[in-house]
Amino acid sequence: MEDEEFKYEYVKKGVVQELQFLQWLHSLFILNVEINKEYNHNSAELFIVKLVQFLKEGDEYCQNIIPKLPTSDIFKIQLFQRILKFIEDFKENIPLAEFDFLEYKRHTVCHIFQNGYEPVQRNLKVKTLLKNRELSEIDNNLKDIISSEKTELDVQKKLFKKYYVLIEDLRTDLIYIEKQRDN
Repeated sequence: MEDEEFKYEYVKKGVVQELQFLQWLHSLFILNVEINKEYNHNSAELFIVKLVQFLKEGDEYCQNIIPKLPTSDIFKIQLFQRILKFIEDFKENIPLAEFDFLEYKRHTVCHIFQNGYEPVQRNLKVKTLLKNRELSEIDNNLKDIISSEKTELDVQKKLFKKYYVLIEDLRTDLIYIEKQRDN
């Protein structure tokens, strides 16, 4: 691949990924409103996947993109800084048990079997860690949060209500930033 072609592909990838990221965030906003208006199982599952992946990949994406933006692009800098602040605050302010629950629910939506959460693996070896954390700690967190309500569905609904306000505040802030750009 020639240098110019390589540079073009690199820039194109950046543009495409920015659009993909913003579309993902837009979908999260829509699902946030939808599941809090009227609970829908499929929308709730998709919301969890969108939220968890946004928190995981969005953090790294924003941290990488902000320094690469030209200083003259105040709109995008403010936009991505606000998104990054939301992600950092969200992760910092929700209990680890809630994040474990969200990750577990995302896993159940994306995978048929939950082998990663099982202590005895296919090869009959005992697994004690999941993503550098004690499996027993994650298991205890899941038991605690699920037992905090009558049903797992009640846990989800309670969390969705809590997150609704946070995510809606982000959406409102981003609209404000966009309006500032347009003025």
